[in-house]
Amino acid sequence: MNKKSILLGLGITLSFSLLVSCNSTQKTYGEGLVSVVSQNVVKIAGNSAISNVNFDRVKDKKVLIELTGFVEQRTKGFIENLVSSNAENIGAKLIRSGHKVKTIILTKGISSRNSEVIHSGLYYPEKSLKTKHCTRGRQLLYDFCKKHNIWHRMCGKIIIGKKGQEEDIHSLHDKALNNSIPDVSLLSSYKISSIEPHISAELGLYVGCSGIISSHHLMEAFFTISKNHDHDYLFMTSVVDIDILNSGYKLSLNNPNGELETVTSNWVINASGLASDIVANFLGDGYIFPEITFSKGCYFKLSSEWKGKFKHLVYPIPDKLSDSLGIHLSFNSDEQIKIGPNAIWLNDKEEDYNVDSHLLDDFYDQCSTYIKGLKKSHLSPDYSGIRPKIRSANSKFSDFHISDEQIHGLPGFINLIGIDSPGLTSAISIGKDISKMIT
Repeated sequence: MNKKSILLGLGITLSFSLLVSCNSTQKTYGEGLVSVVSQNVVKIAGNSAISNVNFDRVKDKKVLIELTGFVEQRTKGFIENLVSSNAENIGAKLIRSGHKVKTIILTKGISSRNSEVIHSGLYYPEKSLKTKHCTRGRQLLYDFCKKHNIWHRMCGKIIIGKKGQEEDIHSLHDKALNNSIPDVSLLSSYKISSIEPHISAELGLYVGCSGIISSHHLMEAFFTISKNHDHDYLFMTSVVDIDILNSGYKLSLNNPNGELETVTSNWVINASGLASDIVANFLGDGYIFPEITFSKGCYFKLSSEWKGKFKHLVYPIPDKLSDSLGIHLSFNSDEQIKIGPNAIWLNDKEEDYNVDSHLLDDFYDQCSTYIKGLKKSHLSPDYSGIRPKIRSANSKFSDFHISDEQIHGLPGFINLIGIDSPGLTSAISIGKDISKMIT
């Protein structure tokens, strides 16, 4: 197959949600713990139901996940995540085999496994690519959402602090002004209580241009626009090698059936997320590209009694010892409240999306300091994501790596490596720069 250009790792998986009933009877012990036996019971039940489903009955239909029979309701989040992931894989195989699945376009990787926050661009160094693309991409994203009727909300964000953190808050305020962030103001304890009565804080910073978005609806819009421009997709397909030709590149691919395919192209855009450094290194030892380290972030959700009780995103002051914004509070279109993510380094680069229930104590300890009336029983495991971080020995900050021929000397090959947060907010801005490189 010969293509003029190829985009690796769009991050979109066509899928469906599957009706599954799992009657797990294994008792769970301890505060929010899921026993190994219980997990395995549900794995077997879920995989069996998905593998044996009559696809002719579900194609062209939208079906919902429904999980019942859990001893503890708080285990449901973990299981929902597990079953959804398996359903996504099957959905992709259906598309590949020619089945028409008309429902939802879900992302399986970092495009969906995040906070779904539209960032302001507040936190990053003034001259960084993250600042450039986040501040420009934010407005581009809001405009795109309005044009294509994608659910979003410019709800604003509050960064909260306590006594002794006045300098940190003022430093963030100064950085916001330097980065030309609009609608930013300092908040007193009284003001915070008046706009968010369930939040306890001594001082804060209001950032009005921050918001939230349905990343799945955004991916669906990207995919639809792309398909309307006659772009082709190879789902569940991995790159195993790249050969540099006299003009262009030959990519060796493994398809879902384990068969080897080749694609030749004049242009290759490496936007492979968690595998972007691996793909870049297929070009050979003569080229040096940044190496990615996986940083896993887990989320917990609050029980239904908290629905609709917050109007703004709530963030702690970032930890100076890590490249993370800390465990913050956000919500989705259904007003479901979630907290997270934390940051766990995965040195073995294993894509492990399990949300360890043992994290519950740490999440509660951190969030109960600023969420009034929060009880440990209100928290349950939700989902997790993995950030592709470029770690530097000299700095805790990791910037985007975007390179073309002018940097690495390879005509027609563009690398996007380490596109972690605020990658979602920056997506359209980055895309505009890439299109300029090609044209």
